[in-house]
Amino acid sequence: RRNLVDGDGTGGVGGTFSNSTPITNAQGQALTTYTLPNKKTNITITCVSPGYISATFSESAVAGPAIRIGITSGNYQVVPVFTKTPNALVATVYDPHSYGVSGVTVNFSDGGAGGTFSAPSSPTGSNGQASTYYTTPAKSGVISISASVAGLTPATFKVTAYGTAVRMAITTGNNQTT
Repeated sequence: RRNLVDGDGTGGVGGTFSNSTPITNAQGQALTTYTLPNKKTNITITCVSPGYISATFSESAVAGPAIRIGITSGNYQVVPVFTKTPNALVATVYDPHSYGVSGVTVNFSDGGAGGTFSAPSSPTGSNGQASTYYTTPAKSGVISISASVAGLTPATFKVTAYGTAVRMAITTGNNQTT
């Protein structure tokens, strides 16, 4: 009989064995299967049996394919025209289990509004996040900024650029008396 454990010995990394205490067959082999957890992690599996040398196996569970992109932070910032946003626009690319996917290029665009990005394209890091700063254009208003990945529905940030009044004019209501 062999005992199998994953990770820290508690079996708590999220994977499952088909049989965690298999019995050896006629060839002296103890057989089982291990299903990796849904999260990205490195796993060490140790096989122990009293009186015998332990065997250790290493496995890596990787993130699944990118299926969606979402806004993490930096949405709804309000800044003057020609000004860089104080906070980065941060988007996260997720796998089917809502874990971040690394190494995916995220493209940021204001759809021709005239602003600029510190990085118009940014790869996701180990946490699945990509970020950029945005400098607003000369024109005030609400700017929609898309964070896109090929094959996925884009996430849309909103940044409001405001300007200072350069001239004031009376349009109605002048010279009223009561």
